[in-house]
Amino acid sequence: MKKSMIDLLNLNPFGLIHKGQLGNVIKGIYYSSLDKNKKYDLKDGAYSTKLISKIDKSLIHNNYNNQGIFKFYNRAFRGTIQGYLVIQEYTEAVSPFLDIDFLNYCLKIPLEYRYNHNIYSKWILNKYPKASKYKRGKINGKITEKTYNIFGKTTTLKQFPKKVYRKIFKKNRLNSSKHMNPFDYWYKNNQFVRVFYTDKFNSNINLVQNKKLRKDCEKLFKEGNTLEKSQVLTLLEVIRYYFGGNNAET
Repeated sequence: MKKSMIDLLNLNPFGLIHKGQLGNVIKGIYYSSLDKNKKYDLKDGAYSTKLISKIDKSLIHNNYNNQGIFKFYNRAFRGTIQGYLVIQEYTEAVSPFLDIDFLNYCLKIPLEYRYNHNIYSKWILNKYPKASKYKRGKINGKITEKTYNIFGKTTTLKQFPKKVYRKIFKKNRLNSSKHMNPFDYWYKNNQFVRVFYTDKFNSNINLVQNKKLRKDCEKLFKEGNTLEKSQVLTLLEVIRYYFGGNNAET
């Protein structure tokens, strides 16, 4: 949740912000297959892999039992949950899926039941069948439709050709106005966004004195999609905010 938006809200009447963080995670989406012992890859859960080879593997904790646990810590806890930090200036954010007892209970359910929303879909059909009449965004179809695992992604037979086409020709869904967060579409079609990104980058890139890091930032900003450009701007803003005029060496 963006801080500039929170700054505009009157949060005085509210004690908490209720969110749904990690709701999908407990339903097995952090596993690309039913192999619960599948080893993780540094690319798992990453928003960008362009600089993945730059990561010093010796700095990565190596005691993750499998792909799901690796993504839990590095995508969920160290990524998703960090978004709560900007809220804590005003209030606390909570999610029912972060309740320790509930989370532990869900993780004890065998993966074959949790994987691909299996038990979740059955729960809806059994307890709230009316909800099954609506399309599920991820598969663009109802939960009653048969799904398949293609390239580690869940899809329906109807969506299969589109998935294959995007995979082969490396089509980016973020460039479509139909995507939930069409960052590339906004960047491409909104001059204000492009100018804002460019100005922010040019204004702050000189704060990075480490030549290798600066080169990596320049490469990712120039060659990356809008999410990758945003990663660079986030780093530069952190350096500017915490170090100010002092150039960062790390």
